[in-house]
Amino acid sequence: NDVEGEIDIETLKRFVCFARHKISPRLSEGGAKRLQDEYIAIRQRYAGAGEDGQKAIPITVRQLEAIIRISESLARTTLSLVATEKHVEQAVQLFKESTEDAASRGLQTEGMSSPEAFAELSKAEKCIRDRVGIG
Repeated sequence: NDVEGEIDIETLKRFVCFARHKISPRLSEGGAKRLQDEYIAIRQRYAGAGEDGQKAIPITVRQLEAIIRISESLARTTLSLVATEKHVEQAVQLFKESTEDAASRGLQTEGMSSPEAFAELSKAEKCIRDRVGIG
């Protein structure tokens, strides 16, 4: 009745536990170079954004660090001690899709939001202040 390739829960739990505690991948030189190239390309791509009405999606150091962690996590899933260019490419693709999706919905990165969301947040904040008596 088992489907070929299906992993039982106990085996999966042992795999995750092993990977989490025994595998600590680090970025390879090739992966670091690829990440550097992608970082520069993303910064240049959005450097002039905003002038033609397109929303700018800057990549911050914090997001760069997140891409590194995702790359290392992807390497960990294959029990690799090195995060390669392939892992970096997958992480960058996830970043691009998630940030561009957020931008297309009118959201901005790093805590900024759309004017409608900001107005709603201000309204909720005022209600909380009125009820709690803050400030």
